[in-house]
Amino acid sequence: MSLIKHLKDTEPFNQLPANVFQEFRTAAVLKIYPPDTHIFKQNDPPTGYLYVIKEGLVEITVMTPGGIDMVVDYRSEGTFFGGTPIITGEPYTGGARTVKKTECYLVPENILKRVAKDYPQLRDYFTRVVFSRVRQLYSEIVADHSRQALTQMEAYPFKKRLSEIMTTNVESCLPTETAKQVAGRMAEKNVSSVLVIDAGRKPIGIITARDLVDKVIAPENADGRTLTAREIMSPHSYAMAPATYMYEALAYMTGHRIKHLPVVDRGEVVGIVTLRDIMRYRSQKAMLLLGNIREERTIEGLVTIRREIFGVARGLLSETRSTPEVMEILSYIHHGIIRRVYELCL
Repeated sequence: MSLIKHLKDTEPFNQLPANVFQEFRTAAVLKIYPPDTHIFKQNDPPTGYLYVIKEGLVEITVMTPGGIDMVVDYRSEGTFFGGTPIITGEPYTGGARTVKKTECYLVPENILKRVAKDYPQLRDYFTRVVFSRVRQLYSEIVADHSRQALTQMEAYPFKKRLSEIMTTNVESCLPTETAKQVAGRMAEKNVSSVLVIDAGRKPIGIITARDLVDKVIAPENADGRTLTAREIMSPHSYAMAPATYMYEALAYMTGHRIKHLPVVDRGEVVGIVTLRDIMRYRSQKAMLLLGNIREERTIEGLVTIRREIFGVARGLLSETRSTPEVMEILSYIHHGIIRRVYELCL
C-alpha cells in the first residue's frame, strides 16, 4: 500500500487536498528497521520525520517513574507515529521500538510544518493529542507508581505483554527437512525448539528436544537421516498475538500443557515464548501462583496458595484495572486450583 493511500485514509491527513499528498510522497524516504530496534527513545530530540508504517509492527513505550519500560500502544500497517514533537518542538514523550521487521515512510519535518501553516487542522490535531491522550497516560502512570513498592512488584508482571519478553530470532525448518538436520540446527543455535513452517511461512507444528528423544533417539528402528520434520513434529495451532498479556499466555499454556508458544501477528511468526521466559519475569507471589499450582502435590499446599490470592487482588485493583478484568485473572487462578484439587483427589 502506498504512502498516499495510507494518509488519505488516516485522520488528520484525510482532510488535505490531493496536491499535498503528492508532495509528501515525493519528499518521503523509505527505511527498513530490523526487529527489536529503537527508532527513537523517550526524551530523545525530534528526528525530523513523521513515521508512516508501510509494513510491520511498532510498540510505543514509556519509562515510568520507577524506571520500568512499559508498552502502552501498538502501531501497525497504515498508522503513523512521531508527529507530535515536529509540531511542538519538544522531545519524544515515548519511545518507538519495532516488534518485527518494519518498513516506514519518513516524511520530512519541513514539509509537515509548512502544510500545518496552511491547514491549521493538522496542528490542532497534534495539539489535542498532547493535551488528552499523552497527559492522561502520564497521570495514570504517576498515580500507579506512587503506591507501595510491594504492591507494584506484585501487579507489574500482569502488565507485561508477550512482545516485551519473546525471542524474536525464531529458528524454523520446512516439513521436508530431516530429523538429523533439525537436531544439528538446534545444537548449533543452542535452542530447545524449532518451528515447522509451510511454504507460506505459517507455523504448522513444533519440534522440541523432547520430540527428538521420544521419536528419534529412543525408538530402536528410527533413522534420523530419513525421518522428516513433519513426521516427528508436534502438530498444533497454538499461538497468541504480541499484545497478549503474560497472565493470559501463562493460563493458555498451562491449560493446553505446552511449554513453547509461537507469537503470531496476522499469520506471520514474529517471536516465540517459553514457560521459562514467563517465569523469569514473575513476581514474588503473583506469577508464582499460576506457575506452581500444577506442581503442588498436597491439598495443604493448595490452601496456602489460595490465601495468596487476596494479595494478588489488592495488587491488581491498585492498577485501577476494571473489575471484570481483575475477576478474569482471579478466575484463571481459581480454575487452576480446583482442577489440581480434583487431580490430587482422584
